[in-house]
Amino acid sequence: MTTKEILTYAGIFVFVIAAMIIVSRMSSRGEDTDRYDYCWLDRDCKCGLREETGECVVGNKSSVKASSQCYDYCFSGVGFEIKCVETHCQRVFVGN
Repeated sequence: MTTKEILTYAGIFVFVIAAMIIVSRMSSRGEDTDRYDYCWLDRDCKCGLREETGECVVGNKSSVKASSQCYDYCFSGVGFEIKCVETHCQRVFVGN
């Protein structure tokens, strides 16, 4: 087997693995999308009031309403950011 053939097969293998990962992630998008904290990207998340329960939470921007009563919960703590972690919106410590 020549070097060119090996590189061709390696490239095909990498492409197939990448395609499988993409399809797997896309198929998981439909799961649990009704959760208040469901996300796909960091920008899907925000901190605020969950109107159904009246509690301050980090959740999906369509389920959470910005509220001044949640200011301490959302903005206290230096070094925290709101992130999407494995399809869940969370406050994550990123350090100083």
